[in-house]
Amino acid sequence: MDDGSEYGLEMARTRRLEDISELPDSVAKSRLFSLPREIRDRIYLFSLTAREGECVEWPNMPDARPSQMAPQLLQACKLVYAEAVNVLYTSNRLSFAHPSDANMFVRAIASPIATITFLNLHVKAQDTRLWMPYLTSTDHTRSLKADFPSLKELVIRYKSNKWQHALPVEANLRHWAEDQRLDEMIKGLGHVFYPVETTELPASTPATQEDFQRYLEANSDTFPTEEASFKQRLIHLHRAQQAFASTRQPPSPPSIKIICACRIHHTHFAALTSGMGTPPNQQPAHLAHAHGAQGIAGPPMAAAGMIPGMAALHGIFAAAPMPIQQPVQPDENFRGFSPIDFKDKVKTVADSSIEGWGAVARVARTVFAKKGKVGLALEVFSVETTAR
Repeated sequence: MDDGSEYGLEMARTRRLEDISELPDSVAKSRLFSLPREIRDRIYLFSLTAREGECVEWPNMPDARPSQMAPQLLQACKLVYAEAVNVLYTSNRLSFAHPSDANMFVRAIASPIATITFLNLHVKAQDTRLWMPYLTSTDHTRSLKADFPSLKELVIRYKSNKWQHALPVEANLRHWAEDQRLDEMIKGLGHVFYPVETTELPASTPATQEDFQRYLEANSDTFPTEEASFKQRLIHLHRAQQAFASTRQPPSPPSIKIICACRIHHTHFAALTSGMGTPPNQQPAHLAHAHGAQGIAGPPMAAAGMIPGMAALHGIFAAAPMPIQQPVQPDENFRGFSPIDFKDKVKTVADSSIEGWGAVARVARTVFAKKGKVGLALEVFSVETTAR
């Protein structure tokens, strides 16, 4: 499978099937290999890619939706495996909910020549101490950077617990980002993937097939003998490709995006996505009581579900509504979000990343603003149907 680089696996002691005059007897009569390589690639892409851009979760939960992929295609024969294996990893977005799952997958489950480029991680606020050593480490045996060296895009869905239902929407929009664990994650990822450069890296020229061939010839003493198995030779070619790439130019850091997800009350959701904030007549009942019958800030009252002093704090925030702001533009420096950033962005979804398979929720998400070199978005959701 041509992985899009100038020095793919087929360049080293293997040839494209179009250049082979006689196919092995095991596949000589196969209709698949009578097709042009471009058509075979389309077949691989259709068979090994998740539909509608869905994430491929591992491990697969018992109640998860059945996959529409057919990875068993890779077991057809060695030639199909060699051509198609990287499609499974480069064309799908893998998803993990525990750092040990991610580490185990690439070390023990994935193909040795896997090139994983798109990754989703689900991190709960209470689990950040579990995730941080993995996300912000440079350890060669257990770290995000070492496990996924070819990563192009990392998306982390951080399930926050900072949204307080006893406060109005405007108050929550002010303080949701004041989250020490979220800040530590952003800074830690920036330190690992975007270190401060002290010197300017020299520009490198694009690699060619001849460059890679010369590299292999110079290191031919390490190449497996002809008696080595097909799998051993394939693994060596993949490692030689990575080593050669590292001599040309350091890999570009991945694009990192963090979605701060907050579950909110349906009245907050309605007020927030209206683009105008919290009208007094749409506040939850216990909030309206804290403000008097008309929702006007007044003397604090003992409201159900409020901690002592919370009603008074709510009144202070309600008395100072957020000024009308312009929508945040993608990739501009982070300055916070306002209700206008959620207007006309409501979707109804059934996704395991919300509350498990079977949950249906209304979701709204802002664009990604830049905090440091990490993209940060705020997602709010209101669950309508709970998981089975």
